[in-house]
Amino acid sequence: FVPDLKEHLRQHLQDVYPTLGDQDIPIILHHDRVYQHATTHVNYTSYDLQREQDIIHPSVGKSDVLVHTPSTEEHIQCPWSYARVIGIYHANVITPGTLQAHRVEFLHVRWFEQDTNWSSGSEVRRLEHVRYIPWAPDSTAFGFIDPAHIIRAIHLIPVMS
Repeated sequence: FVPDLKEHLRQHLQDVYPTLGDQDIPIILHHDRVYQHATTHVNYTSYDLQREQDIIHPSVGKSDVLVHTPSTEEHIQCPWSYARVIGIYHANVITPGTLQAHRVEFLHVRWFEQDTNWSSGSEVRRLEHVRYIPWAPDSTAFGFIDPAHIIRAIHLIPVMS
C-alpha cells in the first residue's frame, strides 16, 4: 500500500514540483499520517446542462466510478475505465525544498477490466461486461486515483449466469 501510494503522490505532485522526478528525493508525509474520509462528492454537468453532484460512499455500496483513461493503443476502444472505491483519503505531503505541507486527496480503488469474450457496443446493441482484474503480487488490480479524474459515479448491474 505505502510504496504504491508514494508513487501516486510523486506522479501527482511532479507537475508542480519537477524535482520529484528524481527518485532519490523522498516523499514525506506530514506526521506520517493519512486521513480517511467517509464520503466524497463528484460534480458533473448533466445532459440538460444542469450542475449535479454524485456522492461516493464506499461503506453503503455507492462506490463504483467511471474514470477517463485516454489510450494511444489502437485495439483499446473504450476511453474510460471502471473502478470500485475502497477508501477515500487525503495526506499532507511535505514539498521538496520547503517545510510546507501540500494537501493531496486520493481514492484507493480496485480496477475492473472489460470482458473481451463478450461482444459489446453500438453495433451489437449490448453493454459491456466488466470483471475485477485478477489479483497477483505484481498486478495492477488495485491503485490510486485523483478524485478530479472521476467522470461520474455509476451503478453496475450484476450478470447472473
